[in-house]
Amino acid sequence: MASMDLTDPSNLQKDEITSAFVDDPFLAAQAKTIEASHNMLTDMMQHENGAIEWSHKHNSFFEMAKNGLMIFTNQRIPDPARWNKTIPVPCPPSVIHGHAIATTDTHKFLGVILDKNL
Repeated sequence: MASMDLTDPSNLQKDEITSAFVDDPFLAAQAKTIEASHNMLTDMMQHENGAIEWSHKHNSFFEMAKNGLMIFTNQRIPDPARWNKTIPVPCPPSVIHGHAIATTDTHKFLGVILDKNL
């Protein structure tokens, strides 16, 4: 099987974005629901010729503990503690390749701090 490039657009589906530098991947998915975006990201990592397979083929294993899961959404729900107020929709963790990836409000990627509230 030929080696595939993690950032090759021909390996991506609609609404999927990847970027990488050595062992630091960046994967993004745009979907109508949080669950759908989780499914897209999991598939991007685990499918044949996906990011996990790429990392093994290139002997550049991803440090799963360094992964962060950020959800950028404007969806809100009523705040149970404060009448007439709302809070962001809770974002559950995702399990990718057997590792639970917790959601976070900020994440550092290649020295750049991403903040979902900005």
